[in-house]
Amino acid sequence: MMLLAAVTLLASLAAANEIKDCGLTPGAVFHDATVSPDPVIVPGSMTLAFQGDLRSDWPDDMILKVEVIKEDPYDIEVPCMKGLGSCDVDMCDYITKFPDVFCPLFPPDIPCGCVLKAGHYQSDGFKITLPDLGEAIDKIIAGGYHGNVTLFSKSAPATLLGCLSFNFNLKYEPPTADN
Repeated sequence: MMLLAAVTLLASLAAANEIKDCGLTPGAVFHDATVSPDPVIVPGSMTLAFQGDLRSDWPDDMILKVEVIKEDPYDIEVPCMKGLGSCDVDMCDYITKFPDVFCPLFPPDIPCGCVLKAGHYQSDGFKITLPDLGEAIDKIIAGGYHGNVTLFSKSAPATLLGCLSFNFNLKYEPPTADN
């Protein structure tokens, strides 16, 4: 379940039609994020490309506060259930438990670990597969979403380390022999 939560966190960002830096944190800048295809097909696969710069090291007690809002038929916050939806995520816990998911996102000259070192982070083609969760669930999750991810230290929650806003669309297409 934790692996699904880790992949879902990345998938939420990867599925974004638009990912924007909130512009609130001079210590981190996120830019040039693209996703294909648009909209993201469920079930299916997608590719995320992004760049970001950390101007200082981030602590090992980093928390990601994820807020996801489903827009159809009206705005409703997606509740946190077993690490999915609008949740607080212990980033070190995820990096430690799922290095195969997160370490490829680290620059080659920066060791993969809980302290995110200052540097330029980039992915030119991070591929994520969204599994078939069954027709009923796939149809329910299809639609428009928006949200925010804010990053802060557990020991200094008032100090914002980073902030992203995103929006995305998921489209359900029944599996065929081709996909």
